[in-house]
Amino acid sequence: MKYVYTLLFTGISLFSSAQFYMNAGYSLSMPQQEMKQNIKPLHSLALSGLYKLPGSLDRVMIGADFAWGIYSSARKRQTFSFPNGDITETDVFYNSLVVQGGLQARV
Repeated sequence: MKYVYTLLFTGISLFSSAQFYMNAGYSLSMPQQEMKQNIKPLHSLALSGLYKLPGSLDRVMIGADFAWGIYSSARKRQTFSFPNGDITETDVFYNSLVVQGGLQARV
């Protein structure tokens, strides 16, 4: 437990001497033209963080973006046949997800 407190104290000390910004938001993407016929709107949760460099580089900020979204979810009843002759019917869940990531630098 002593190590956890040491790491926590060190992390707070480092970040308190520099600026760290975090953002969270919701994103909606709407397909257009032909894609609109088959694809539903994409709902995403977006997170980003920026770190302002200390010292003579205080004008520079570096950071990362991450977004996770879903545009389709369905459940279908499906029958499966196996080579030994067994047959089973079960629910199958389909999910269509989008994951985005990126790095950024600001001056």
